[in-house]
Amino acid sequence: MKKILLQIFAILIVCPGVAQVKIFPGGSTSIGSLNTPASSFKLHVRGNSVFTDSVFTGNSAAFIRGHNANSAADTPDYTWWGNDQTGFFHPDRDIIGFSTGATERMRLTNLGNLLIGGFYDGGYRTAITSDEDLSALSTATTFSFDNGYAHASYVNRERTKNWVVVYNDSERFFVYGNGNVWSYSNYYYSDSVLKENIVPLSSALSKILLLRGVQYNFKAEVLANPQDSTTVISSTPPPLQLGLIAEETANVLPQVVATNDKGIMGINYTAIVPVLIEAIKEQQLAIDSLKIQLQDCCNKSVLPGGSGNRIIQGTIPPENSSINTARLDQNTPNPFHLQTKISYYLPETTSDARLIVFDMQGILKRSFELTTKGESSLIINGGEFPPGMYLYSLLVDGNEINTYRMILTK
Repeated sequence: MKKILLQIFAILIVCPGVAQVKIFPGGSTSIGSLNTPASSFKLHVRGNSVFTDSVFTGNSAAFIRGHNANSAADTPDYTWWGNDQTGFFHPDRDIIGFSTGATERMRLTNLGNLLIGGFYDGGYRTAITSDEDLSALSTATTFSFDNGYAHASYVNRERTKNWVVVYNDSERFFVYGNGNVWSYSNYYYSDSVLKENIVPLSSALSKILLLRGVQYNFKAEVLANPQDSTTVISSTPPPLQLGLIAEETANVLPQVVATNDKGIMGINYTAIVPVLIEAIKEQQLAIDSLKIQLQDCCNKSVLPGGSGNRIIQGTIPPENSSINTARLDQNTPNPFHLQTKISYYLPETTSDARLIVFDMQGILKRSFELTTKGESSLIINGGEFPPGMYLYSLLVDGNEINTYRMILTK
């Protein structure tokens, strides 16, 4: 039997019309060809090749195409039976392409750069091009601990730019290796729908007065690892800075200070802005109050009736007028928080009287009808208006008697 098989194999080798496999002296073998393989090849296969573990190809099997030229995305060299437009191809010298569904998805260039979703090699080690249906880059982590790196960018020079955003051929955002951030503007989430337990700030001015502004230099960089021959330490001294000391600030405004996992403290300077705003408002109220006291002092000596802090002096009516003896006084206390009292006097001949309150823009806020003749008063509760400065006037029979300022604090 063995002798018969050897005779059949010899016939396949010798007969040109029948031969599909030929073994040459030295062991070189041709499959699908009678041509002698090149001297450097031990095996030469003419045509396509499929590799299976049985006589059936099934749904998928390793499949290699035979090409005499560069291949393309729809005819990759190394692919799979039943899915032969997905695989690795060779579009040009020193370039490897990767395709799925006859479309190139990724390319490794002759410069060693990886291109994903595009073919232009702009000199970046990795370039990702995305269309409108897909995000260009997304990373995800499943750490079971804190302070891990979802992404880390190690640089060796302080002026190396990281996370550069280029729009209209202009750099719009980037981070230098030394940590300096450059951008056109920054927005912080502040919508009311994201917040709860909203409480107005109080005693803002006293807090600001406790802060100490300083100028300083950050310490010069030193090489962390003496064996590091790559990192370049700048010889330029750190620039002069203006700011606060975190440890001191934490004693006054702990809400704006945080400590990182290395034990280093930092300040959210943006969070100090609301405190500054409220401090200025408190200071302005104090200034306005002093102005009122000063004006009251001056008016008592020069205005009729000696009623004091008049900012709009009404026309002095004729002696027989019903408003001849009408009077409006300054509210007390002023400034006030919970409530304040406004005293006034209406003569018996008064037909119509009301006290109106309007803001500093002249917008009417409240109108109180006054019906009690003689000496009387009106109580205004602090909760009726937002904190701020207001004007109030007494109108008697269509005539303005006087107008005063009142200040409502928090």
